[in-house]
Amino acid sequence: MGSSTALDNEMHEFGYDASHLCVDLSNPIDLDLLDHVLQSRWKSSMERGHFRYMLPSPIPSTILPGRYNFILQLNPDRGSKRRPPEQIATLTQPFDPTRFHFNLVAPQEVLLQLRPWWDDQAHDHSLLINVSPLETGHVLLTPHRSQNRAQALSRDGLRLALELALLSRDPNFRVGFNSLCGYASVNHEHYHAYYLQHRLYLETAALRPLKSPTNTGSSSFCFELVDYPAPALVWTLERVEDLSALVERVMTVAKHLHATNTAHNMFITRGETCSASSSTPATPSHHSCLRVFLWARESSFGSKESDGFNPALCELAGHFPCKSEEAYGRLKEDGLVAILRDLCAKSFACLRAALVEGQFDNVA
Repeated sequence: MGSSTALDNEMHEFGYDASHLCVDLSNPIDLDLLDHVLQSRWKSSMERGHFRYMLPSPIPSTILPGRYNFILQLNPDRGSKRRPPEQIATLTQPFDPTRFHFNLVAPQEVLLQLRPWWDDQAHDHSLLINVSPLETGHVLLTPHRSQNRAQALSRDGLRLALELALLSRDPNFRVGFNSLCGYASVNHEHYHAYYLQHRLYLETAALRPLKSPTNTGSSSFCFELVDYPAPALVWTLERVEDLSALVERVMTVAKHLHATNTAHNMFITRGETCSASSSTPATPSHHSCLRVFLWARESSFGSKESDGFNPALCELAGHFPCKSEEAYGRLKEDGLVAILRDLCAKSFACLRAALVEGQFDNVA
């Protein structure tokens, strides 16, 4: 592939190579083709009625007073009109071709096919509209869609998710993942991506190394949050050259969580860099790196609901879509802090102990 992106209008294919990936938005490559194509086609799909409901513009939103800058949004249609989630009992539940999966979607739900330079066989890395959207531009990345993989983090899938984030030049673009028993609603490998026009506490939250990094030349080592009610492992990406190493580190932890049947959620956003020797951000550049958050959490099984919302990837990141006006008007930061802490504290403590005790390699 050449040095420019390729967009085939008939097949909706989006080709790219490493030169199109931008880590530091304070010094961006002047190319926003993905954002333009994704947003224009998504809005066209909304206008043509391909979604289950019309998303209001703007979505009713409020920033809660308090320390963590939590964002509430009122989205009752997602609660009442979305497809009922699949009932999940374990993280190892196999793919079931008799249940809904993403090879059953209507052709008009396929927004783009991604064609990364490193996969000569790529033909079904699809971006689908989420027909029950949380926010503007809400899409689903489905790696190797025709292979019918169960919902679990994979190396190729994680790499594509990270590259999707790096193809965007908009700091409001977020990418994430819900495991089975972590409010994934479909047992077919997929990742969420959407635009949230609000600043999140996690973008600049102080980090500290979980243990001394073994490779001081890499920015892709493991941190933990210093002050946040949902404790998480965090990685920062400051150079595209470190992308493969980051994938390996995250996958090492993800495989451990999967093997121990521990539900988990991931959130990827632009943010500040962090010094390996300091618990405070190293530079004032607000969008100079990619931050990857991975939460171990208590399992939920599809029908459980917490106070007007389901705590999954966006809620753990501080973004709370509410299903009712009552919850939207009532929820306060202290109540949300308690919910997030109860959801993650015990599972994270077990994961942290395993890491500190060196029970598996290639994390820091």
